[in-house]
Amino acid sequence: MHWIILCLIAAFGYSIAAFIDNYNTDIIFKSRKPQAIKAVNGFLYLIIAAIIFIFIGVKESSLEIILLSALSGVVASIASIPYYLALREEESTTAAIYYQLIPVFCIFADVFLLGKTLTTLQVFGFCIILTAPFIIILARRRKSARKFEIQASLLFLAYVALLSVSDIIFAKTEQRNTDPMTMFFWFTLGRAAFDIISTAIMPSWRKRIKQVRKDFPIKLFVMTALTIGICIAADFLIRLSFTTTNTSFATVVSNTTELIMTFMLGIILTVIWPNFGREKLNRHIVLSHLIATVIVVVGVILTQI
Repeated sequence: MHWIILCLIAAFGYSIAAFIDNYNTDIIFKSRKPQAIKAVNGFLYLIIAAIIFIFIGVKESSLEIILLSALSGVVASIASIPYYLALREEESTTAAIYYQLIPVFCIFADVFLLGKTLTTLQVFGFCIILTAPFIIILARRRKSARKFEIQASLLFLAYVALLSVSDIIFAKTEQRNTDPMTMFFWFTLGRAAFDIISTAIMPSWRKRIKQVRKDFPIKLFVMTALTIGICIAADFLIRLSFTTTNTSFATVVSNTTELIMTFMLGIILTVIWPNFGREKLNRHIVLSHLIATVIVVVGVILTQI
């Protein structure tokens, strides 16, 4: 299968997963402690790790590789906390816009940690991408709305910063010629461990998840499993595309397509299925998202030239 098709399918998967996350936060959890969903996530990741161990197998690795891979999973799990909190105030399109900042964090980490240099176009592209959050914030006309928008923006920034750290740890560990599936096993186990442990030490999360399980016993598990399953499948397709083309090409196609798809699906789904689309269709909000989307797409392309 051509790598572009793989990237398009992965981008569509990520977009749908974002809407499911938004649905879970707004409808199932009613925006009250949505991070409590980690109680379910933890056991699902544990099941995935068991499937990898039983059906694929795990190769022997050094203690350092195991710890770094698991640490990457732990950091990714921590990142999901501000992500769920931000979704209480924002839509999937905004989340996708902030997600485009992850390559920015990763490249700057390479600059400061590895001494790599930035091209003029990359710097220009980064500056363009960084204007998108301000456009979204300024689109809120009321001061109270802007206050919540700023809070959501800070939470999204914390999310992408932590997720970037997780990606950097995983990528640097993978460069040591380690078996990717073995690394993914320990990564998944790290995520599962933190989700389960954090739920165990947070009584308010346990109380909230019990309430949600009582109200939505089947829907909670199905929607959560769908999100994780779709994301894992999309991750696999992206990594498969890396084997047939340049990594930067695949990344830019996937990221920009995901953003465009999320923007378009947000409008379409909100019209035909408001409870799932969850986008605000006020004219100035839609226009700000459109402008921010175009700006980010241009910025991402410039950073990859």
